[in-house]
Amino acid sequence: MAKTFVTLLTEFIAANDKKILDNPDRFKSLFLDFSQNQCRTEAMIFSQFLASPQAAELKNTDYADSAVLKNQAEHFYQAYMFDKNMCELVVNAYAQVLGLDKKKPEPEIVTEKAAMAESAGTVPADMDFKSLFMDKRFRIVAAVFVAVIGIAIIVGIVGYSRYKAMEQRYVEITGNTGEQVTHLAPIKTEMVHIQGGTFTMGSPATELGRGYDETQHQVTVSSFFMGIYQVTQAEYEEVIGYNPSYFKGQNLPVEGVSWFDAVEYCNRRSQREGLTPAYTISGENVTWNRIANGYRLPTEAEWEYACRAGTTTPFSMGNNIATTQANNQGRTTPVGTYPSNNWGLYDMHGNVWEWCWDWYGEYPSWAQTDPVGPASGTYRVIRGGSWFNDAGNLRSARRDGHSPWNRYIYIGFRVFRNAH
Repeated sequence: MAKTFVTLLTEFIAANDKKILDNPDRFKSLFLDFSQNQCRTEAMIFSQFLASPQAAELKNTDYADSAVLKNQAEHFYQAYMFDKNMCELVVNAYAQVLGLDKKKPEPEIVTEKAAMAESAGTVPADMDFKSLFMDKRFRIVAAVFVAVIGIAIIVGIVGYSRYKAMEQRYVEITGNTGEQVTHLAPIKTEMVHIQGGTFTMGSPATELGRGYDETQHQVTVSSFFMGIYQVTQAEYEEVIGYNPSYFKGQNLPVEGVSWFDAVEYCNRRSQREGLTPAYTISGENVTWNRIANGYRLPTEAEWEYACRAGTTTPFSMGNNIATTQANNQGRTTPVGTYPSNNWGLYDMHGNVWEWCWDWYGEYPSWAQTDPVGPASGTYRVIRGGSWFNDAGNLRSARRDGHSPWNRYIYIGFRVFRNAH
């Protein structure tokens, strides 16, 4: 009978040490070896939880009741959008192996009267100031008081310095000041000019693995600039200030980003480089200024046009795709590891799915020019397949969609700019 994740985790911790939980990557590797790849999904989500703020908060507590654990599971779910039941499972498992689900005995409360009765050397009421100063306990209290004041002063100075640095960073990024700002140097992203043209979007009815939503139709797109690589973790962190990715590596594609995260990145990067932001963001409402010269996401049509690079086959390299041509091998790889397509674009098949501007919807059957997708919808389009998928999901015509709020460890993006 197969063991549950909690049982396997308990046995694993007993055979090792709780300190292994401080190293999520090492935990995942050793646990999968220990369990012989049982509960692989739970292990991956659990290791992601170990690196989360929620785990850090629980680690610093002695006891967490069911309400606290449910709250932490909800926060973890909102941050990473894994299956909700799975989030609750890993949070409860973490609490169980650390013993946080068992309430500690209340410490004995000693009244002030009892303490005075038990203490030795009580300071008499008629002790003069000189004698009081010479009293050991008074000197200890005084030393602690002075130390606390000193620490408070130091923290205030450091905090003010950090505030001024953050204020300067804000001015550089947003330009929100009455004085002229010298913009930060552009990030060295390699971009290629893609000459516009007309192509057949979608797939023929005979294509193996074809989806019902891949109706073929003629599309014309204008010229544009496109990043030859997916946005890396180093690039994302330089602009946003943190790295949300599960698989860590400066030259790995950033993942664990929502559609909203991606458009925010585009805007901040545009502002930092003195370009006109492509998007106006107001809560959940995002509008696109199509003549802006700043960074943006591709339309779905632009993405497929660039992916095909003049081909009509299922993949840009032909009718089939090999493991030496694209990454769907179980985790992300550094951008540019695999050969590019005919137009010099890397990882158009695999590594991470890529967010597009469009809402997901049915294709029309008539010809279009520079389409931007439906006016509204529930899901935003993702393209390209990922390390997590089989070859059929890496096809040039393959479409999928996710809630723009979702953050998954197999979705990233790349940047585009207008050519005019």
